[in-house]
Amino acid sequence: MPLGDYIAETMSLLASTPTPHEILVERVKPLRFSSKGDYPTFFTRFNETLAANQH
Repeated sequence: MPLGDYIAETMSLLASTPTPHEILVERVKPLRFSSKGDYPTFFTRFNETLAANQH
């Protein structure tokens, strides 16, 4: 995630009322909540994406 996008989204969350209990940018939510869903499938896709982006 580009740093500028991360900062903008984070600052927007911090400025919202009420301030969220946990500050999570949208792009991290699949990872954060993967344990509540199909973690093996998420883990496989995540690793495949990382491997593909290393080339």
